[in-house]
Amino acid sequence: MGGGSAWRVESCLSSRAVEVMSTPPLTVAPETPIWDVARRMYEGNAGSALVVGNDGALEGIITRRDILYLVATGAAARNPPAARVMTRSVITARPDEPVGAILSKMTELGLRHIPVIDDRGRPLGMVSLWDIALLLASCLKGEWKPRPTTNRNP
Repeated sequence: MGGGSAWRVESCLSSRAVEVMSTPPLTVAPETPIWDVARRMYEGNAGSALVVGNDGALEGIITRRDILYLVATGAAARNPPAARVMTRSVITARPDEPVGAILSKMTELGLRHIPVIDDRGRPLGMVSLWDIALLLASCLKGEWKPRPTTNRNP
């Protein structure tokens, strides 16, 4: 990578979460049956679903890997509610957080999705590895600009 490309990538990694996140994030209620969560993820081409409470605050996350585990172990047959299978300790980002910092969290913790939340803990969007890959590809071509809002977060 030449000096110009390295500078572009570094500049793009200083972009903020709000500029690259997919919106709106797929959200489900804690009582949503896991089959319904899986169907909505499939139909929305979403790699994860955020579980939110009545106040709209993030309570947990369910990923494609979680669904795969439930199917492989036979637990999906019982169709448990989202609250019973979600990951409760969710690593999140703020809208103004640099993409480079989010990528560091992902690589250090083995994550593919990081929800972006507001000051009250409500999901605003999702940054996925796919979003970051698109950002970096655009940067290398010298074509980066903030993405329009989408509903895609593989």
